[in-house]
Amino acid sequence: MKSSEGILTGIIGIWVGIWLGAVQSGISFSTFSFSLNEYLPAIVTLLAAFLGAWFAFKLNSDKEQKIEHNINLINGNSALFIMIMMYNNLKNYQEKVLDPERSNSINYISLKAINLPSDNSLQINIEILKFLLDKNPQLLFELKIEENRYNSAVGAINIRTTSHSEEMQPKLEENGFEEEKAYTATQMHEFLGNRLTGVMISNTKEVFKHVDSTVDSLSNIIDKLREEMLKTFPNETIINFEKNS
Repeated sequence: MKSSEGILTGIIGIWVGIWLGAVQSGISFSTFSFSLNEYLPAIVTLLAAFLGAWFAFKLNSDKEQKIEHNINLINGNSALFIMIMMYNNLKNYQEKVLDPERSNSINYISLKAINLPSDNSLQINIEILKFLLDKNPQLLFELKIEENRYNSAVGAINIRTTSHSEEMQPKLEENGFEEEKAYTATQMHEFLGNRLTGVMISNTKEVFKHVDSTVDSLSNIIDKLREEMLKTFPNETIINFEKNS
């Protein structure tokens, strides 16, 4: 709309300028009409040049907007992909490692010692998501918080794994622990001693707490980001998110 108004204003300006110039020079209307016929080819050429320049500018502007649109779409889908990767990592760990040990009274010992990689590629670059600032600035803030929550969950897992491998296992071997035998919580306490038992119980609780809460919060933020992407790019393909059952 603004572009059309600009063309109309330009054309009117040219014609009014010609007419005012004629009036100020004392040229009569009939003479002006005659002179106009003489200069009409030049005026048409001028208008053609004006319109040609405007259309070139418009095409270049449309091209730049399309490029920006595509870049924003790629960046938004990339952020969505990263959040889904975070969710899948923790969800798989939750299902395969935590869930089988939830009801075990000595899960602080039986929980598998598995490290999750602290993958630097799973980071949200807020700078490339600035196109969301005018639409949903709170979402950008929540995305960064969720990245920190994921890193905290991975950190809790790896801290417990280190304690399990480097402290607990050597202590159990030292005290004659046999994996094929069943032991009570009291017996395990005696094997490990007060300090190490307390450390393993605390570290294991931290793993359950961080992983369970972050799986839920990641699921929510992915839904929010995908909803915003669908609103921002209604005719484009947005990465789908299917939650594990």
